[in-house]
This record gives sequence, structure tokens and C-alpha cells, in this order.
Amino acid sequence: MDSLKLHLRFYLDLLLKILNKDSYEYIRVKVRDFSESLTGIIRFKVFEEMEIEYPDIEFVIDKKRENGRTYYDKICFNIEVSNKSGLSFDYADGGLTDWSRKILNNKKERMLTSAIGTELLIKTTDIEILKEK
Repeated sequence: MDSLKLHLRFYLDLLLKILNKDSYEYIRVKVRDFSESLTGIIRFKVFEEMEIEYPDIEFVIDKKRENGRTYYDKICFNIEVSNKSGLSFDYADGGLTDWSRKILNNKKERMLTSAIGTELLIKTTDIEILKEK
């Protein structure tokens, strides 16, 4: 769960740094537990701690997400931002994969990978950093 918190913190800190606070309604972190056996751990070890660090961010277990079920291994996440017009965008997405386990032929190997859609972010937001230049 430490790697999940690391990725989430990175994206949240980035979004909070570059987005004008008046330009969005909310930022929501959604985590999907495809295994349905880690939900309690996610709530206890990830959400409880991060809700204190990021009191203005919503943290939810997403039971509806199905895309990525065959791509991600057990857990995936996305970070959604809703703008003042009511449109919402998933800017960051990631999850556990089995790539390193297969490459290294090691069943204990775990890897969490993620990405952010920079082009979507630039086209759909009023980014403070871009104004500075």
C-alpha cells in the first residue's frame, strides 16, 4: 500500500500545485479493488491517512469500474477532477501489474505503474504554471 500512497501523493501534489483552486469543483481519488479482498486495507492504510493530509480531496472505493480488470492486477486507481462547468476528467490512472513478475519469473514481485494525461490536462484546465512563463 505504500507504493499506492506514493503515486497518489505525487499526482495530488502536482494537481494542487498547477491547478487554480477556483478552476475546479472537486478532486476525487477512486480506487478499485478487483479482488474485493483489499477494500478494508485500502480504507484503513491509505484513505484514513490521506484524508488527513488532503482534507479537500474525496477518497472513494469505486465498485463500478470494470475497465482495466484484465490489465491491472487486483488494484487500480484514477484521479478525477471536475471543473466549474460540471465536466469531469480522469487525469491520472494506474494500478498493480504483473509485468515484472512475468519478466523476472518471480511470483513475489509486485509493481504499481501509473500515468497522467498531460495533453488532456493542458487542454481542459487553466494551469497556473503555464501563466507564469
